Amino acid sequence: AARRSLGDDHDTTLQVNMHLAATLYGNPERTRDDLLEGETILQDVVQRRRRVFGPAHPETQSTESVLSVVREHLARIASMPATVQRFDSTTQSLFEQAPEQAPEQAPEQA
Repeated sequence: AARRSLGDDHDTTLQVNMHLAATLYGNPERTRDDLLEGETILQDVVQRRRRVFGPAHPETQSTESVLSVVREHLARIASMPATVQRFDSTTQSLFEQAPEQAPEQAPEQA
């Protein structure tokens, strides 16, 4: 709706897109596809903010920083075996919230 009424380059439209990307990244049940979609959205926002506000603008730099974090996370996932990737995508938020606490292991069956 913001895009239709305000245009692609309006600050409000860019902020809405930033929030969408942040929601995709922050979702504890996110998938690799969610991260890729968030990366695509952030790339678009960075390009538009550079053109509209310039590369030195704080909002442009902030978006570039967020994009860098998402890319780092995608690179970590890409270097993991497929089974760990599935584990990571379903439990990442647990470790982000309490890295010192490991999930309890199920008792061994005799």
